[in-house]
Amino acid sequence: MILNLIKRIIFIVPTLVFISLLSFALLYYSPGDTSTRILREKSQTMAVSHSYEQEFSKNKGLNNSFMKMYSDWISNVIKGNLGESYLDGKSVNNKIAGAIGKTLIIVMIAILVYFLLGTCVGILSAVYRNSILDKLARWWSVLSMSIPVFWISLFIVWLLSVKFGILKTAGNRSNSCLILPGILMGVISTGNLITIVKHKTLLVLEEQFVLSTRALGVKQSKILIYHVLKNVLAPVAATSTLAFSSFLGSSVIIENIFSIPGFGTLLMKAVNLKDYMVVASATLVLGLLISVANMIADIFYSCLDRRGTG
Repeated sequence: MILNLIKRIIFIVPTLVFISLLSFALLYYSPGDTSTRILREKSQTMAVSHSYEQEFSKNKGLNNSFMKMYSDWISNVIKGNLGESYLDGKSVNNKIAGAIGKTLIIVMIAILVYFLLGTCVGILSAVYRNSILDKLARWWSVLSMSIPVFWISLFIVWLLSVKFGILKTAGNRSNSCLILPGILMGVISTGNLITIVKHKTLLVLEEQFVLSTRALGVKQSKILIYHVLKNVLAPVAATSTLAFSSFLGSSVIIENIFSIPGFGTLLMKAVNLKDYMVVASATLVLGLLISVANMIADIFYSCLDRRGTG
């Protein structure tokens, strides 16, 4: 167990190097000039002199080769310095630290809703097969996996903000504005977890030890808590942890729709401006979070599901 954990931790390092190298290369060789975009954004005008662009590129080292820029950046990363943004000269460490908190709050709310709602509905739909609840759960499982997150998010914003005027979609910087996006993201994604939990619950309910327990007169609630839930927790925990990666990706869309200045918004703006330091550093942090989440998912599954242990 400990040896496998050490191997996974060591494997994260080359994974992060590959992710950072790929993101840096894609941005470097993509169309568009960084100095032009940055200076236009700073001056809020389309007219920027060529001499000014050249001077800016020289001062920021944008004229250097790909390997020179990447090696300089990665050497600073090893020291804990993610560099400075080309746009405002601020520390990328501070920019990411200030933005990632809101994103993690949204993701954790989504995970909580995803875990609780998906598990409860999945178990109940298996226990009460072909009931109204089961039919609604099946309908929602198909629908939630078919509707894009951005579509339903735009609809909710229109409904609550434009139609009823009870939602403030811009200018709200308090943490209360993060609750609705988190709940929305969690609810929309429950379809696959409901299906997994229902299938696993049906298998457990058909096991001989469950049938024997039921024949002895044990209450249904105790069977669900002490037998069904125990066997369902392993795939649920693993699936919920893996959903963390999906929610991080979806946060880019959600934050832009709800005008939340989070990690996704920061990354999106930096990509549009080709701000190498911010994009490469944000992608590195994102890769680290996802790698750790996947590792935790494996640990959860191996701890909860003891069938593979001797």
